[in-house]
Amino acid sequence: MSVLEGLLSDTGLNEDQRLRVWKQIERRIETEDKSKLTPLLTIAINGPNKVAKAAMDSKELISNRFVSVDERQFLARELLKLVSQSRSLAVKNQLVAWSREVGNDGVLNRLLKELTWDLEDLRLLSSVYSTNRALKKALQEKEH
Repeated sequence: MSVLEGLLSDTGLNEDQRLRVWKQIERRIETEDKSKLTPLLTIAINGPNKVAKAAMDSKELISNRFVSVDERQFLARELLKLVSQSRSLAVKNQLVAWSREVGNDGVLNRLLKELTWDLEDLRLLSSVYSTNRALKKALQEKEH
């Protein structure tokens, strides 16, 4: 997959070429090592719009690879970490919603302590994790 990873991040390729690379990755998701999926997703969501959309459209396929509670918590954690790395508000919204589907408040609580969040991302998180007390506290502290 490292060849495909390199091609996916190759800015010398145009949007359609990089989309074809993502489609090749998508075909291999079911057999690929799970630890390699989130780095690929990181590259894809920060790529051209078509590639980012295709990656987000692969949500169910990717989620299905993470079966146990621990694996789903891992995926939720990785998705939340991607929120601050994404340049697109639409993708950020999708990542937060997706993280909520596969994870729980505990994952977010740990990341609130570990990462530095900007005010906009905290507000975005609060739109999905609206009852999370640790998030409310972090948001309050950031606003004042």
